[in-house]
Amino acid sequence: MERSANLGDIVVSTQGRDVGRVYLVVGAEGELLLLCDGKYRRQANPKKKKRKHIRLLSAAPELKEKLGEGRRLTDSEIHSALKKYKVREEKAEE
Repeated sequence: MERSANLGDIVVSTQGRDVGRVYLVVGAEGELLLLCDGKYRRQANPKKKKRKHIRLLSAAPELKEKLGEGRRLTDSEIHSALKKYKVREEKAEE
C-alpha cells in the first residue's frame, strides 16, 4: 500500500488539466493538499487538490526539514528542488 503524501513531499497530478505536473506539498486542509511548483503555482496562491488525485513521487528532505520547523520556503527554493528532482529522474531513465 502506498503511503499518503505529507508536508515536503514531491507529488505528480494524476487528474485534471494539470495532469503530469510536479508539485511540492506545502500544506494540508483535511482531504485537500496545498501544492506549489514555485513558478506557475506560488506560495501566495497554492493549488488545492484532493489526495486521491495525486501520486507520491519522492520526498525533499531539505525542504521537509524547513517546513517541519515552521519556517517559510521561498518560491525559488521550491522551483529549484523540483528542477533537481526532474534532472535526477531523467538521468535515472537513461
